[in-house]
Amino acid sequence: MKKLNDFKDDVNKCSKCGLCQSVCPVYKITGNDCAVSRGKFVMLDGVLKGDLKLNKNIDKYIDLCLKCGKCTNFCPSSIDVCKIFETAKHEYVKNTILGRLIFFLESKYIFSNLINIFKILTKPFREKLFKGLQKISICDKAKNQKACNIADAYYWPAGSKDNNLSTQTASAGSADGTGFLIIANTPGEKRGPGVLSQTYAIIYADINGTKKPNTYGRDLFAFYLTQNNITPLGTKDETVWPFNKCSSSGVSCTAWVVFNENMDYLHCNDLSWSGKRTCK
Repeated sequence: MKKLNDFKDDVNKCSKCGLCQSVCPVYKITGNDCAVSRGKFVMLDGVLKGDLKLNKNIDKYIDLCLKCGKCTNFCPSSIDVCKIFETAKHEYVKNTILGRLIFFLESKYIFSNLINIFKILTKPFREKLFKGLQKISICDKAKNQKACNIADAYYWPAGSKDNNLSTQTASAGSADGTGFLIIANTPGEKRGPGVLSQTYAIIYADINGTKKPNTYGRDLFAFYLTQNNITPLGTKDETVWPFNKCSSSGVSCTAWVVFNENMDYLHCNDLSWSGKRTCK
């Protein structure tokens, strides 16, 4: 897939004529110039020059695009607007915690192993599950495999060791230094409503591998493998690891980092899904 920098000339071709504004259905509703191609190109030009970061605010406006193609059809410079926005979205997502996990899991080798995991998880007994997981592990006895970015031990925020991440854990390491561990749940275990009504495993992502602190909520985050998708622990619908346990467990901070893109829970204790999202 092309990189955003490959479209630098196309972004510069935008003459800011405003024809995209006259046909954009989103602009007709919002009246916000950032919702049209011209406004987004101004922001992306700043990203390409290094003046801006491809952040959550820019991503928000990229998501407003309906991909209807009207701006492309009316563009006098014949710019492939949708392709540029798709590339920008891809580059933003791949640098988020969830994005790094998704792109890792989408690799051919890992995805085929996940299919095998689903087959194993249909078996009723935990002992059989762990034996099956051990067979498909990329790193056997994960906690001794620093070459796979797995630390010797992992810790709760208060400093005590989590003994549940045992050497029976299936694990893998990515080239960027991230370590992944998988522990099976009881098949179909309920952790909340909706997609959380049936969970099958917890995927742990240590974003800096063997480097310290190897602590939940700081460099170690967790995601449910559900029947339909991969969901971070600690969402507002979570019943086992809700966000109000974030400061004590760390593991329930994952959804906060994914959706709010901050770790302000380390600095203040009055945050909530229904209230403050930052310490400021």
